[in-house]
Amino acid sequence: MTFPSEVGSFVSAWLRSRPGHLIHRASAVAVLLTFIAIPAFQDTPRNSLLARYRKAGFSALRENKPEEAELYFKRMGRLDSTDMEGRFGMAMTAEKLNNLPLAYRLMTGLAHGETTYPLAHHWLAEKILKDRGDELSEDDFWQVQRHLEEAVAEPTAFVKAHALLGSLLLSRGEHHEAIPHLAAVVDSRPELRIPLARAYAAIGSTEDASQEVERALGHFRAMSIASPGNADCCLIRVQCEIMSGHKVAAVRVLKRARNRFPEDGRFRGVLEDMHFAEADQALRAEDYDSALHHLDSVMKLNPNAKGILERFAVIAGSDGTTNELALEKLKSVAASGKSPAAAHLAIGGVLLQQSDTAGAIYHFEIGLRHNPDSVALLNNLAWCLSQDDPKGNQRALRLIERALERAEINSKVRAEVQETHGQILARMGRFSEAAVALEGALPKLTDRTTAHATLASVYDRLGQNSMAGLHRQSRIRSAARANPGQPSRQ
Repeated sequence: MTFPSEVGSFVSAWLRSRPGHLIHRASAVAVLLTFIAIPAFQDTPRNSLLARYRKAGFSALRENKPEEAELYFKRMGRLDSTDMEGRFGMAMTAEKLNNLPLAYRLMTGLAHGETTYPLAHHWLAEKILKDRGDELSEDDFWQVQRHLEEAVAEPTAFVKAHALLGSLLLSRGEHHEAIPHLAAVVDSRPELRIPLARAYAAIGSTEDASQEVERALGHFRAMSIASPGNADCCLIRVQCEIMSGHKVAAVRVLKRARNRFPEDGRFRGVLEDMHFAEADQALRAEDYDSALHHLDSVMKLNPNAKGILERFAVIAGSDGTTNELALEKLKSVAASGKSPAAAHLAIGGVLLQQSDTAGAIYHFEIGLRHNPDSVALLNNLAWCLSQDDPKGNQRALRLIERALERAEINSKVRAEVQETHGQILARMGRFSEAAVALEGALPKLTDRTTAHATLASVYDRLGQNSMAGLHRQSRIRSAARANPGQPSRQ
C-alpha cells in the first residue's frame, strides 16, 4: 500500500467513527486532497535536475558537441537509469562518438522494453537499411517494416516513417501496401505524389494516378517559378510534366535547368532517359530510323550511356534499312576510344549473328585487349574459337575457365558461361565433364535448345540412349519456345 492510500484509509475510518455535520467532513476531505496532491505536482529538486540535464544534453547534440552531451546524459542516468529520453539521448551521443555497439544496445533496449520507444524503432529501421544497402534480405525487410510501423506512433517520426515504409514497399512492387503509407504524408511531402501516382497506375487506378500527378504538377510549377534556384524543385517538376504527357514542356524546363545548373548531372540523366524511352518505343515498333535518331541524341549527351551499345546492336542486327548505319555508329564509338571494349563486344555480336565468325573473333580479340577481365568477351571469344577451328579448343578452354572464375555465382551470366564450357568440353571429347557442365547450366538458361542438342549427342557417345532420347525431346520443345535473334552468347 502506498503512502497516500494509507492516509486515505486512516481518514476514512476516522470520519466513520465520528458523526458530524457534512461541512466538517467536506473540510476533512479538502485537507486530505491537498495533502495527497502536493507530492504529485511538486517540482522536486531531482525532477528539476533531470529536466535541466535533458535540455542541456539535447541542446549539445544539436550543436554537434557529443562529448558535452555525454556528460549530461550520464548525469541523467545516475539520477534515473530508467528515464527513456535520457537513454535515447545517450544512444544518439554514442552514435556521434562512433560507439555503435553501445548505440545499438541502447536503442534495442528502448525498442523492446516494457514500454516501447518509437524513435528507437525508427533509428533501428534506418540502421538496417544503411548497413544492408541493396542486399536487403526478406528477414531484414520484415524487421524494417515492423520497426517503422512502431515508429509512426511518434509525431516527430510520423512523416519520415510513413515515407520510408511506403517507398520501401513500392521498391518491392507491393503497390497496394505502399499506397496508404504514401497517402498519409503527401500533404507534408508533396514530392511523394509522384511515387504515389506510379503506385496507383500500377494497380489500375488511373484516375487517382492522374489526380496525384496534377496536384504535384500544380505545386511544383508554382514552386519552380517562385524559387528558380531550387534544382530539386525543377527536377520534380520535369518528372510531373513527363508523367502528364507534356513532353515539350518537360524538354523546355530541362534545357533551362541545364543552363542554370550546369554541374548537376541529374538533368542530363533525365533527358537521356527520355530519349531512351522514345528509342525503345521505336524499336518495339521496328521504326529503326526513329530509334537511331534518339540514340544519336543520347550519344551527344553522354557517349558512355549505359545500354546505348546494346540498342545499336539490335538495330545493326536487324533487317531494316538503318542496320549498316548502326553498325558504322558502333565502329565509330570503338574508334573514338569511348567504351571500346563494349563497342567491340557489340560489333562482334552483330557479326556473329550474321555468321561472320572470323570478323566476330577479330572484334572480340580487340575488345579483350581493352578489358581482359570481361566475362562477356571471354565467353563470346571462347565460343567462336571452338566453333571456328578444332585447333582453337585448347585456347578456348583456357578463356572459358577464366570467365568461370570471374562470373558471379548462381547468375544467368554464369549459366551461359557454363554452357559454353560444356560445349567446348564436348568438342574435345571430354563427354562426362561436358554433361556435368551443361546440366549445371540448364536451369538458368533462357534458350536451352543448343544445350539439349549437345547433351543428346554426349549421352549417345556415353552409351546412355534413354538419356539421349529425353534430351532430344527437350530440344524440340525448347526450340519451339526459343527467342531467335540473340546477337551474341551474352
